[in-house]
Amino acid sequence: MKPINALGWFNNLILNDFHPRHLDPLTLSMGRMQELHDAVQQQKRKAVLLIKDQMMMAKKEKQARMLLLNYYNSLVHLMDTLHDYKDQWREIPGDGRLLVEVLEKQLDEIRTNFDKEYGLFLKNRQRLPLRSLLPIREKILDKVETMEERLISQGHEVGAIKVIVRFLRGFAGQISNREVITAHQVQYTLEMLQDLDGLSSAMSINGCPQLNELLIHWNLNIQETIDYFLSGKDQLLASLKTDQEQLEFYKVELVKLQQISEKSDYIFNPAYPSLRAYFLDYTCFEIENLERKIRGFAPLSREEVGEVELEKEPFQPSDQKVEVALSSDQIGIIFRVAHELGIFRARSRRAVFRKYGSLISSLQREHPSWDNMRSKASSPEHRDIVVVVDVFQRAIASIEKFLKGSKASSPEHQDLTYVRDLFKEAIKTVEGY
Repeated sequence: MKPINALGWFNNLILNDFHPRHLDPLTLSMGRMQELHDAVQQQKRKAVLLIKDQMMMAKKEKQARMLLLNYYNSLVHLMDTLHDYKDQWREIPGDGRLLVEVLEKQLDEIRTNFDKEYGLFLKNRQRLPLRSLLPIREKILDKVETMEERLISQGHEVGAIKVIVRFLRGFAGQISNREVITAHQVQYTLEMLQDLDGLSSAMSINGCPQLNELLIHWNLNIQETIDYFLSGKDQLLASLKTDQEQLEFYKVELVKLQQISEKSDYIFNPAYPSLRAYFLDYTCFEIENLERKIRGFAPLSREEVGEVELEKEPFQPSDQKVEVALSSDQIGIIFRVAHELGIFRARSRRAVFRKYGSLISSLQREHPSWDNMRSKASSPEHRDIVVVVDVFQRAIASIEKFLKGSKASSPEHQDLTYVRDLFKEAIKTVEGY
């Protein structure tokens, strides 16, 4: 038996009865007006309950998800269609417009119920109706011009201002062009505006341009942001004549990057890597290349000799190694995230793996290759990521037990809290791999 369309009544009313080409004046007559007004509210309640029943009857999660997404998309289509009708209606009595507003409100309440009851299925990734987007567009356009003037007068980087202003105006333009805009994108943009409202100083405490740090902190991972940073980097490198000067420049930039935090659960395009991760990889790669170039064709280091000449004693004797109950690929992921979070500090990621890789043995290998670990950590397997995340989650659970036994004001409690938060940040970073 084919399931009942919970939005069928609204489909018929909006797509047929309210269509501008055959809108019957009697539909909006005084006698019919109150009848429709009551019916709209009754049908809204009926639709919400029917959708809930159908969701509970779904046998599989995938089936429930598809059902909900179909209803959600149909609902937004009805809301946008009704919005378009209002511009086409030439003559409609005031009471008729009031009825349309009631209808819009009831449809929006169904959509709001979706967000409230089924947020795990939607995850802020579904398109919003024009009714919700148009006020956002006006807010952006109203703020962006005065904001641009204020940022320039405060002495902020002109290039960064241009990136931000173009992004905001482009976002408003996407709404005007009826492009798909999600709740996630709206929330992201509104929080960006809020941060900009509270901005004053042009330089951060790290001595970096404040807007540059914010672009990383916000995770505005669009091509224009990448181009802006790379262009600025090229201009600075042009004034550095030697490889050694360029190497020192990149090392300083690496330290600055490691000190910039990312806003929790905040990224413009989740389908792309975070800006911080991208530029950490980029900077480490440039450092490795410059170190290799400066070193030239030189003898292998003691550690490297231990890797390629198995008959010689490895750098670290077996009885002095720490045995880690993970695979070398999983250990490599931990080394990578520890370096990116600034826990392991070294001039480059390569240096981290070279130094600490010689101190451990894995489940499979007594002397794992630090270079192989480094290479695999750049593109880790999903199964290894899952294992590492599970290790971090178990560490957090253990720390939570310790926290219960410590006083909130004690230094021990503060240290435990700091380490727990580091593990939480590590989980978010690893899941981004």
